[in-house]
Amino acid sequence: MPYDSVVIDRNIDIGNMKISDLAECSGICTHTLRYYEKIGLFSASQRSESNYGIYSQDDLTTANLIKRSKICGFSLAETATLLAIKNDKA
Repeated sequence: MPYDSVVIDRNIDIGNMKISDLAECSGICTHTLRYYEKIGLFSASQRSESNYGIYSQDDLTTANLIKRSKICGFSLAETATLLAIKNDKA
């Protein structure tokens, strides 16, 4: 199993995740995900009427990229640069 794979015990709609679902799928705790949002590394694709984040498959991909960058030793600033390159190519 690849290092960034996480076994999910319950059925999660990958296109319509809450932050707790994103945390479970990515293996990144909710506190850390909220910090990454606060500093602008990524944000929820959508917001509910109650202003809760709704996360997509693309958000999961971004979270996994951030996680892999951290594992490789990149700083958060360097990771932000990588994400900017990724987003420019999209």
